[in-house]
Amino acid sequence: MTIEPGCYFRDFLLDGELDKEKLNINLKYLNRDVIREYQTEVGGVRIEDVVAITADGCELMSFGIPRTTEEIESCMRGEDWTKVAGGRI
Repeated sequence: MTIEPGCYFRDFLLDGELDKEKLNINLKYLNRDVIREYQTEVGGVRIEDVVAITADGCELMSFGIPRTTEEIESCMRGEDWTKVAGGRI
């Protein structure tokens, strides 16, 4: 099973074009200038986990990957991100 939380920058959502009954977001709290900066590089962010369901419970299969902001930014700079993992790995 995969668990896929994400944050996506879609103009039709940011412009309030979706029916409010389906998605009611107060757009005044969004900084569109900052979002536009991110949109030039990425359309969103998703961090996935892969979990194996077993007879005894579950096992996290996606262990040993960057998760925190610091780890991801270090990885994107081509550095050894495990040095900022604080013993998590």
